[in-house]
Amino acid sequence: VEASGFRWAGVDIINCPDARITNVYAHDNGYAGIRGKRNLQRLYIGYCRANHNPGDRDIKEISGSGIEVYNASDATIEYCEAGYNGGDQQLKRGNGPVGIWIAFSHNVTIQYCIAHHNTNPTGDGGGLDLDSESHHNIVQYNYCYENKNYGIQLWQWSGSGQGREKKIIRYNIFDNV
Repeated sequence: VEASGFRWAGVDIINCPDARITNVYAHDNGYAGIRGKRNLQRLYIGYCRANHNPGDRDIKEISGSGIEVYNASDATIEYCEAGYNGGDQQLKRGNGPVGIWIAFSHNVTIQYCIAHHNTNPTGDGGGLDLDSESHHNIVQYNYCYENKNYGIQLWQWSGSGQGREKKIIRYNIFDNV
């Protein structure tokens, strides 16, 4: 599947347990290339490319990520590429977008992915991100290079509860970040 030219996301998964997203090329979309939100048990995203999703200047929240997943459990993101995302987001807060990131998620594995040349005019613009209240996750065998700010970020939003524990980060390469 090739998905491009959408203001929101090339692929948007909402309230959909047991979803499998494979072999998608999501490019030149506004909010994100591939986005998932709410009730995403056993989500699988594999062999996908999310490139050149710049963000939308009119959306007043984080936009321009490659792959963005919220509220997932027992999920896998693997063999994906997220590159050249971000750049047009207008938030002045300094957060987002990121190549591949999760938030409010647990038991997620991100592996064998490549995140490169992701940017943001004010902040973030990193390769991978385990964000607020994400716990019991594994990030392994990924390659992140030439991102604006970092290879991987572990972040906990102010006032958030669980999420700082039980993250396994191993066997990744972060280059020129």
